[in-house]
Amino acid sequence: MQPDQAGIVSGQPRTSRAAKWSLICGILSFLCLPAIPAIILGIIALVAINDNKGKLRGTGLAIAGIVTAVLIPIVMIPVISIIAAFAIPNLLTARTQQAPVNIWTADEEFSQGQNDEIILTEQMAANEKSAVALLKLLVSAEAIWRQQDPDGNGIKDYWTYDISCLHRMLRADGTTKVAFIPSDYARADVNTAEFGDFGESVGIEDWSDLIPEPKNGYYFQAMELDETGAPYSLEEVGETGIKAANKTKFGFVAYPAEYGQTGRQTFIVNEQGMIYAIGINPDIYGVALKWPGNDDSGDPYAQSNWKVAE
Repeated sequence: MQPDQAGIVSGQPRTSRAAKWSLICGILSFLCLPAIPAIILGIIALVAINDNKGKLRGTGLAIAGIVTAVLIPIVMIPVISIIAAFAIPNLLTARTQQAPVNIWTADEEFSQGQNDEIILTEQMAANEKSAVALLKLLVSAEAIWRQQDPDGNGIKDYWTYDISCLHRMLRADGTTKVAFIPSDYARADVNTAEFGDFGESVGIEDWSDLIPEPKNGYYFQAMELDETGAPYSLEEVGETGIKAANKTKFGFVAYPAEYGQTGRQTFIVNEQGMIYAIGINPDIYGVALKWPGNDDSGDPYAQSNWKVAE
């Protein structure tokens, strides 16, 4: 007995189950399910209905299932294409607005970081070169000071009290500054002389409100002790008798305002004119205010740790 012939015993025609399922599958093809089962079942139903000669019905259902299975995909394909044509661009636009596209690849981001490091290194190198140039200028300024005796103590000596006075000390007329170095270099001195330190006979411009500002990323300072540990300032200046000069020696130091950002090298120079460098963080080890000596073993600023600046 065939599947669609089961139950045909009363003489009443029954609806073909294959025809029913053909229509159902045809309708379901609207949901993008395969249409082939609907067509196969529809054909089986039509054959069975024909073979049973009026005992089985459902021809219309079988034909409807086959037609539906064929027509719905034909209609749906262009409809879906049209919907996609409008929906996909809008979806992409929305995603772009919500999550900006990263224009850098991993390699490019790494390269960008390298470029930033190169720029920083180049800037520090330029700052260090500027610091060396100022120390050379200080050596020249000391030679002029020794000849002209701006402090008026009557001694051919070097100025060792600070750096700012190489610009702001007043000459005999009480108004003209010596200005052996530019003012922006003088303002980078972190330990300037105070107004009135030397009395009225030796005038200096009043910088009471001065806040030291680094010059090209560097601060500058007069060193306090020579290689033997003796003070640089030995000769008295002005009626106050403050010791602020030395007949034979001086020392200056330049160090980065922000170690690792504005520079890495600390530089020193003395009356011999040779500039030395060391890569030490002054925030950790302090500022080098003593000229390195042979007996400074264990000191990070020991003589053996310095090198001639290039």
